[in-house]
Amino acid sequence: MVTVTFSPEKSIRSVPKVLYGNSDEEKRRQLRGYLEEMKAAVDAATKESAWFVVASKRTLPPDLRSSEGDASPWYGILLADIGGKCRSVAMFRNVQPDQLPADAQRDLAE
Repeated sequence: MVTVTFSPEKSIRSVPKVLYGNSDEEKRRQLRGYLEEMKAAVDAATKESAWFVVASKRTLPPDLRSSEGDASPWYGILLADIGGKCRSVAMFRNVQPDQLPADAQRDLAE
């Protein structure tokens, strides 16, 4: 079982998706595909085929770093095995190490 809890002030940004297409039917088809991906991501999390990666913002290319509103030197990415491929599901701009499990906090301190 997977339990994820976030404080109300935490920002979660899903990976942006844009609907392209010349007709409403094309856009609906694409939207259904995105919804299937999200269902697959939930399924991956329940099967423990999802990973939460925490990394230093210094590892980001300079053009992707943002000091505006940054409360932590760490960011996170939620990855999931979807159809045999590792896919980004969500990005977390500020990860607070004190809210992670003790073993993860030790790894970040090293």
